[in-house]
Amino acid sequence: MKLINLPEEYKPALEILGKRLGTDAIDLGVEYSPSEEIIVSFDGKIGAIKCSKKHHFARALGLFVQNYKKNGGKPFKKTEKADFETLSCMLCVSSYARHTLDSLKEFAEYMALFGFNQMLMYMEDMYEIPGRPFFGYMRGRYTYAELKELDDYAYDLGIEVVACMQTLGHLFHYLQWPEANGIKENAMVLEPENENTYKFVEEMIINSSAPFRSKRIHIGCDETHGLGMGSYFKKHGYKEPLELFVGHVNRVAEICKKHGLKPMMWSDMFIAFSSKTYNNYDKEAVISDEIKALVNPEIDLVFWHYGQFLDCDAPLIDKHVELNGRAPIFAGGVRIWQSALCDNIFSEKATRVSLPVCKEKGVKEVVITVWCYNRTIYQTCLLELARYGEFCYNDDDLGTRDYFEFITGASYDAFMMMSNFNYLYETDEQKAAASYWNDTQGRRFYECDIMQNVVEKNMQECAYSGYHRRNADWFRPLCETESEWTYLYRFCRALFEHMAVKFEIVENLTPAYKRGDREMLKKIADELLPEYIKWNDESCELHMYHKDKYLYPYAAGTESSYGAKRQRALGAIRRIKKYLSGELSTLVELDEEKLMHPGNGPEVFV
Repeated sequence: MKLINLPEEYKPALEILGKRLGTDAIDLGVEYSPSEEIIVSFDGKIGAIKCSKKHHFARALGLFVQNYKKNGGKPFKKTEKADFETLSCMLCVSSYARHTLDSLKEFAEYMALFGFNQMLMYMEDMYEIPGRPFFGYMRGRYTYAELKELDDYAYDLGIEVVACMQTLGHLFHYLQWPEANGIKENAMVLEPENENTYKFVEEMIINSSAPFRSKRIHIGCDETHGLGMGSYFKKHGYKEPLELFVGHVNRVAEICKKHGLKPMMWSDMFIAFSSKTYNNYDKEAVISDEIKALVNPEIDLVFWHYGQFLDCDAPLIDKHVELNGRAPIFAGGVRIWQSALCDNIFSEKATRVSLPVCKEKGVKEVVITVWCYNRTIYQTCLLELARYGEFCYNDDDLGTRDYFEFITGASYDAFMMMSNFNYLYETDEQKAAASYWNDTQGRRFYECDIMQNVVEKNMQECAYSGYHRRNADWFRPLCETESEWTYLYRFCRALFEHMAVKFEIVENLTPAYKRGDREMLKKIADELLPEYIKWNDESCELHMYHKDKYLYPYAAGTESSYGAKRQRALGAIRRIKKYLSGELSTLVELDEEKLMHPGNGPEVFV
């Protein structure tokens, strides 16, 4: 495929993305011309790509190749228009084993093809600060050279990389070390009004932003719980948390300005301070003149909402306009933080509610957050990135399936089916009832202990063994395919098989014990628990394949969790067999009457 009249600044993107799209195999001339819209077309003889921005060219290139191949060389024309100035993805590289540089580059390629033009690198302590050896210690922190190389690569694709860090809360990983003793308020939060704190904050701002071209920076400042109640209170006594918070934010803004940086920050604390119930999604929150006066107009506010309350976007965007006179940056979320697999069913629901409201309210910048918690297979977020792109360039997301499958080579249906690991989504009614507050059910059921099971009663009432087995059977044919995603389909099958056996054990273990059914107890010890171990081990093997390919070898908790499951299952076999042989007269874990788990509170994870 030969591009005619292509501007020099677009050629690096063509070289990078052309390899992924296979443009060398297309014998065709394609003429570039500028346009405010994205237009790709073919008249039967020559192709055309029209756009005016580098990231629009990346998306247009993907759309052209997709439509050319889909139409078998027949004429076509497709037009899109960007509804937002900035389409951003925040990728968390701080809460899990960090991504390799190659995997970050690959992720940037997907972002570019979906039409994104900004990557927020959420790092916390995952970069170097000279003179602070414990900052990012044994966490796989990135070097300046690595981050600079990522910035150069993303720049060629039309993507601005922005440092996203924390300047008040969420700093547990560093504050746990004695090196930080003189600057911490509590285990998570920095001490305000402490000059050593602001020396440290300046070091963070300088070193996190230095590798990147961007003059924007995200300073965090969300969920600063306990502010003013720790070391500050011991030294100075009580001071209103809002006053401390605003004073700190303004000091950080001054540091940013000193270094030529334009800050943005999470806005939740301002809404919470305006709410009688300290609820940052309170539609009735009153934005007082006092609060308005405290908001620094030089800081862009980022309103994060991941679908907690699907009717709150419009009123809360209005409240942000009250706060500082302009629409906020909106940040939605891929529902990926609750387990290894993304809940794309709920993510789809939240996106379809929020983005149209953002368009209606005149929001100019939108973000989709990818919080890689709980040993996430982070690529399962790609489907929702594709959907975000479709919504941002079209009136709907109807083209998501075809474009996602073309760009990734993955199965749209498989990525949607993964959601079933997190919640019961077997019928259209259950999918329609998808709620943010269902997010922990699958994780709790997966991670609970076999013998000391705090969600046993919930699992017995659900009786999902058949449900999980049907999901495992659905993935079985995909496990025989050959693609870069086969390991993921096999991983999904192994997880569902593991859960099917686990439910069968839980549905029968305590009832059999209480009615004296020794035959069932023997079956659990001799057959079901060994099968449970088998699927746990296969899940681990496939998860480690992902980790070895895409991540650096940190976050040992991944292997440890699988090892704990195996050892606890072996322990259950041992204890059940001792009971059956008469060596134990009772299984005390099973004697205790189980209660329904309320959904929040203590959990036994192994």
